[in-house]
Amino acid sequence: MARELAAAVDLVADELHADRMAAAAQPALIAVGMATSELPRGEALSVEVMLAQLRAVITDLLMLTGMDQLESTDAIPPPRA
Repeated sequence: MARELAAAVDLVADELHADRMAAAAQPALIAVGMATSELPRGEALSVEVMLAQLRAVITDLLMLTGMDQLESTDAIPPPRA
């Protein structure tokens, strides 16, 4: 998942460097966000914190691509229980 996120971030950076809105990166970011919802949940608080932080970064990146806050959080399904 880290490689997929890195590739999506590179796509965002490339689009912004080319002075374009990074909407082309949305599908890649959403795919990573969807993958985070399928990760097994753990009992360790540190794992849950890392998952929450990762999902927050993805939603921030989606806002950078032109989505508003509600769109970016709605694009990523909640983590499975």
